[in-house]
Amino acid sequence: MPPTELTERDNLLYRFLIVQDTLLYLNRVTYKKDLVLERNVYAEGLVMKASLQLLTIRNVFEGGEWFSALSNRPYNYIIDPLSVASVLRGAYECMLTLHHVFVDPLSQDEVELRYLLWVLETFISKNQAEPTEFEEGKLARDQNRKNIDETVNYLMELSIVQSLDSQSQTTIKGKSDPRTGDGWQYYVEGIKLKRVEGGWHGLANRMPAREKVFTNLYKLFSLNSHPTWHSINVVVNGFEGDDPENFRMMDTMLTMSAMIGIFILYDYCTLFKDVRKAFHQLPPHIQEVVNNLIVTFKGDGFML
Repeated sequence: MPPTELTERDNLLYRFLIVQDTLLYLNRVTYKKDLVLERNVYAEGLVMKASLQLLTIRNVFEGGEWFSALSNRPYNYIIDPLSVASVLRGAYECMLTLHHVFVDPLSQDEVELRYLLWVLETFISKNQAEPTEFEEGKLARDQNRKNIDETVNYLMELSIVQSLDSQSQTTIKGKSDPRTGDGWQYYVEGIKLKRVEGGWHGLANRMPAREKVFTNLYKLFSLNSHPTWHSINVVVNGFEGDDPENFRMMDTMLTMSAMIGIFILYDYCTLFKDVRKAFHQLPPHIQEVVNNLIVTFKGDGFML
């Protein structure tokens, strides 16, 4: 149970730790679930990746200690809230990908379509990244080229693709040429394949959430990750004499970390019945904290 006397920052940290711990626990306790479909293995992988990223963030928030022979203090202690931004951006991308590919589609046929478009984009990206100066790179590009062709051919045989109009089918078929690729963020509307406008921002706008919870969020993570945004924001050695701005940024990143964890946790329980069952076996106070956060960020009517 949580301590009875908590500051607001203590509460923020406590709620984040509950979310992070619950997500990683559910991932491990249901690890041997029967993942019959290959795409479910990839969905599980996204959850696992995000879980470990949130664990890394937890380590940052709990503070790093190190001994220095050059310091007057026996141990130095530091929290760097801005270093969380780059890791959190990765977890945010996992969250958006998981929802768009595996949760948002209205049919299993469209799940398969979105999944294969996502996989196809990984082959295209790898093909473009492999160096051609070395034999290993040439062999890898040849294999990626083969994977691209096979995936496009498989896509064209799907009944959902064959039901699309000719322009949409041409878009998919054209992906066999990596130079014409324009991402994987598509959805089906009627007989048309439509692209989500705005990249990650566009995917965020399609998430079921309270209004404006994702506004400029990706930009916030990116700016604080990029070296051109020259800002250093640290809390050092027990918060002694630190600028209030340091605490504000720490609170912001704590809140965002808990929010992203909640969205991933909700979709994880939506995707896998055994995960949801395991969640309902958790202590009541843990379920209460999680469900309160779900309502806070997703809105009324959303609970596990």
